[in-house]
Amino acid sequence: MKRLIVILLSLALLACVPTPEEEFVVNKGDNVTEQKIQNEQMTDAQFFPDRWDENPIEVNEYLKLDIRAEIVQKEDGKYPAFRTKPASWTQEEVVALLNRMLPPPVEKTIAMETKDDVRKSYQNWLADLEKTQELIASGGDADYALMSQEEIDGIAKDYQKRIEEAPETLEGESVSDYSALKMNTEAAVYRLSDGTKAFICAYSYPETGEASLSVAFDCDNQAYIYYQYQNERERELGDVKPFLPVTLSREAAEAQLRTELDKFGFSGFAIVAANPADLCQFVGDEAFISLSAGWGFKLQRDYGGYPMSKVPFEPSSMLHYGDGDAFVMNKQIREEFIEVYLDESGIRLFRYENPRTTVAKESENVELLSFDQLKMRIRNAFAATFPIEWAKGSGTVYTIRVYRLLFTTFTVRVKDSEDYYEIPCCVVFYDNWGTDEKRLDNPAIMSETLIINAVDGSVIHWDMGI
Repeated sequence: MKRLIVILLSLALLACVPTPEEEFVVNKGDNVTEQKIQNEQMTDAQFFPDRWDENPIEVNEYLKLDIRAEIVQKEDGKYPAFRTKPASWTQEEVVALLNRMLPPPVEKTIAMETKDDVRKSYQNWLADLEKTQELIASGGDADYALMSQEEIDGIAKDYQKRIEEAPETLEGESVSDYSALKMNTEAAVYRLSDGTKAFICAYSYPETGEASLSVAFDCDNQAYIYYQYQNERERELGDVKPFLPVTLSREAAEAQLRTELDKFGFSGFAIVAANPADLCQFVGDEAFISLSAGWGFKLQRDYGGYPMSKVPFEPSSMLHYGDGDAFVMNKQIREEFIEVYLDESGIRLFRYENPRTTVAKESENVELLSFDQLKMRIRNAFAATFPIEWAKGSGTVYTIRVYRLLFTTFTVRVKDSEDYYEIPCCVVFYDNWGTDEKRLDNPAIMSETLIINAVDGSVIHWDMGI
């Protein structure tokens, strides 16, 4: 199966030389943010210029900043802060949500695949194995080269066991709700009362705060959203067949989305990305089939009316956080979001990841840094993280183009607590491979970002909220 390969032209992170400005790179734990949130209340609105145009800014002999940035900020100039925590779902809560979302099922089974499904998968695996063995015999390299014959025989044995255990069809006993779905176990396939098949997967892990609910309709297995700006790149490779046109307008899709989400009880979420998309199903032989064409939406909770990003966030490839990089994976902050795909038939795929509960509104209006202070922190952050030794070795002078500042909210950890703060931040959108005007006009393409805590000026670690 071909994997979608997105080539991001970015500066390689090979070295990081300390500079006098390094103190601005990460939050040193001095509680400045906490003190401002808890003790200082701004009564006046805080406004910034509409644009920041300054070029070139010579950071050092190998790095220049080209600032031609629009500034997106809150219309009322008030920047509240919230305290939140992960919401661990119970079985009853998931069942209640599904009963709001879906018509009652009439048949159910915990099985995810039929005998024919497993047989097809086994044949595809055998074909891939044969190609790989031919490649190894000719002196090439391949994944299976690291597997012994005993391991290959074990995989074949597992396939045979799955064929024996799988049912002939995905049909089962009659039920009236989704109480048979067990969280943290195998997903379930339901035949709904309107004839639709729904693939449902739900889990909740209280120890890490992670939770997820995924529902896919009329799919033999979990479906995938392939956004059409990605499909355009892969079209020549033939990964997605056929490439279908979108007939549903953005306006109609968004109106339908709002109606459905209100019915589900999700009214506090804002759209952060919307793109034409295909709902795709892997069919083997290194190919996907497009089940339909419609719109893919990503939504995030709207804390206090902050402007939301029109461009998907992409962590910076330049930043180096020193010891912060050594944090274990389970310390990462998991992003809360809803992902929806819909076409003219309605919602076909729904995912809700990492729900949170608002504990309190900690501040009505946190005092932010001045614009001059923020500009200095942005410059110093680029200076402190730029791999200057690598640039010296190549003799290349790099220009980073900054084209948007977005004042929005971001999640950081509360010290000595499992809770989070949703605090004001300044997201710096930039590219570091030149001034590609076509790219800047396409909001679907991922942008590199630098995230500055707008309260104390520290750089926020993308994954860990520090």
